Amino acid sequence: MDQLRAQLIRGVGASIALAPNPAPVMPRENSAAPVQPSVQFTSSNVEESVLSKFARFTPNNVEGFTRSTATLLPRTAKIFVVWTVLFLALLITLYSFGFAPVGILEIGDTIKSWFTSGQQSSLGVSATHAEPANLETPVVATLPATTEARILISAIGVDAPIIIPASRDLNILNDALLKGAVYYPDSGLLGAIGNVLIFGHSTGLSIVRNQNFEVFNRLQELKEGDIIRIRAEDREYWYRVRSLSIKDARETEVLMSTTESVLTLVTCKIFGGNGKESRYVVEAEFVRSYPLAI
Repeated sequence: MDQLRAQLIRGVGASIALAPNPAPVMPRENSAAPVQPSVQFTSSNVEESVLSKFARFTPNNVEGFTRSTATLLPRTAKIFVVWTVLFLALLITLYSFGFAPVGILEIGDTIKSWFTSGQQSSLGVSATHAEPANLETPVVATLPATTEARILISAIGVDAPIIIPASRDLNILNDALLKGAVYYPDSGLLGAIGNVLIFGHSTGLSIVRNQNFEVFNRLQELKEGDIIRIRAEDREYWYRVRSLSIKDARETEVLMSTTESVLTLVTCKIFGGNGKESRYVVEAEFVRSYPLAI
């Protein structure tokens, strides 16, 4: 028994001596990365972070910011006022030379009309009479103010009412222009010897709320021979265009005394040139009239 035990011990020792060293265990490629410690956002952490952000706004800093703002605002206001004055001065200069945009020209004309008076209409046309009437007293229109009249020019698509004011007062004429074409008081009778003067607005604005601002927009397109029709009460009067001219506003003068039966249409020339400083003047001769109802 003792011999057998000794042999077994020697066999085990030999096997241990002959056994190779175990290979080192390599970590797997897909082994999980070590877990990082998580950060917990507690109310105390957030409060400390917010307080640290606003820590720089000390009472001294706030006071300095208030002082700088109080200094900056007056400077900004002064710059704004200076630029506004310069801008208005530029517009006034451009308006005086007729180079301002059309909208500015029209606004300027309206403002100018508040401070001017006289026989000149808002279109810058003066009517010459043998005995000029006193503008301080109303003048009875050659056509009764109650007359219902319209002007129709198929060549340029005009179909507008004719307003017949009872006075040549500038304010009254300007108000009438807002309602349609205007018959100049004390001008000729339709179809009779004399000069019938009718004037109206024109504008370069693409969109207008009051369509009467563009009643004579296409007056410059009229050609010799085109027919102008005027309906008044129960008759229609035909006039044939014989001339179209462009005249300076300061030189535009319409003679009321004539040996012919004529019609004169006047509006502003707003495209190119001197703009509002020029006028389109259309002269037409009487052809015929006929009753609208029998």
